Amino acid sequence: MIRGALGAIVAALLLSIAVTTLVDVASHPKPAALNYWQDDAVVDRLIVLAKDLASDPSPPRQDEILDDLVALHRRAPLERRVLYVLVDLLERTGRHSAADRLIEIVGGMGYRDPGFRTVYTVRLLKSGRWQEAVDSYDALLRIFVDARPALLTDLANTASIDAFRGVLLTKLATRPPWRRVFLSYLRDLYSSKTFYFETYDALNADQSDPDLQEFSDYLKGRIDAGDTALAHEAWVNFNRRRGVAVPYGVFDGAFTLPADGIPFGWANGEVKNVVHHYLPHPTMEGRRALGLTFFGDRTPYIGVEQWLALQPGHHTFKAQSTAEELTAGRGLVWRFFCRQQGGTWLPLATTRPDQGSHGWMVFEVDFDVPEIDCPLQTLRLEPGGHAVLDTEISGSVTFTDLEIRKR
Repeated sequence: MIRGALGAIVAALLLSIAVTTLVDVASHPKPAALNYWQDDAVVDRLIVLAKDLASDPSPPRQDEILDDLVALHRRAPLERRVLYVLVDLLERTGRHSAADRLIEIVGGMGYRDPGFRTVYTVRLLKSGRWQEAVDSYDALLRIFVDARPALLTDLANTASIDAFRGVLLTKLATRPPWRRVFLSYLRDLYSSKTFYFETYDALNADQSDPDLQEFSDYLKGRIDAGDTALAHEAWVNFNRRRGVAVPYGVFDGAFTLPADGIPFGWANGEVKNVVHHYLPHPTMEGRRALGLTFFGDRTPYIGVEQWLALQPGHHTFKAQSTAEELTAGRGLVWRFFCRQQGGTWLPLATTRPDQGSHGWMVFEVDFDVPEIDCPLQTLRLEPGGHAVLDTEISGSVTFTDLEIRKR
């Protein structure tokens, strides 16, 4: 299995180099880390030899090309494009061990050339030198940012080899700068979502101090894969480890914690034309209220939202609010939606509109969560209507003590 996987990787890389790098000598850039005078006569000769090599020359002509390449290398030892064509010749003529040796020598010299270094990395994989291969990928991903998509694909494919995967996980546990983008690649682009979940779970087996952005992406990935219950369980365990209680229904309905944008917590997106601020709770110490101030601009999205994992059945949502000169076409309302298969959102309930000026008052609404196709819900503060005038909001409103009870 290992030989087959590596063989495919080697073939793809050598084909890519032969087509895009080795043959097209005229367009190949100078190594960026080298500052030397270019011998135009050498480059001109290389173009001729590369074209001859691409025309499938006879064995005697191949030997002549080899002699010419050796002579060019002696004349311009820093001209690495000679080595590109030389490797191409060795591969075309079946002298693979010689090509591998040249790749190892040149690739081991440093990271000035990503093409050679990548092929050298594959040679390390082919010989089972897993740690050296992982270290080489690490350096390539740090240095050649523009090449990351191709490198991430190679890395993900190679991680199917168990021995390599163990070394890769050890490297990822050190949190290299490319770790988050690698996990995002596995989540969004790689063919196997299971491999992404297994990789994340392995990296967080000790369940301590997760990267919050990685954790948020992981929960969203689980939800998109239809594993809402598993995602919510991971969320509950995360809060338990940090000493935060998770009640049934609304999380942190008194806004005592900073919004971090993690699923099942409050969204933390800043919204233009809305000022979010926290105020003391009207009657209880240690609790807070969320205040919102509007300035008369169009505000279709307010940025106050939370995902929920409610059980099927009858529920009551309850909260309290106060407002001062709150003006909106149809007021502000809290709406519940159910996420159905395919990602569509089905409305479940809407509270009475809040507007005008009033002191603290309690409001509530009853609603039912369907038995089928409603594993995830969302609670969102919105304008009461969707017409333009309905979204032009001014004044202020404050909410606290949001809770949901199952009846």
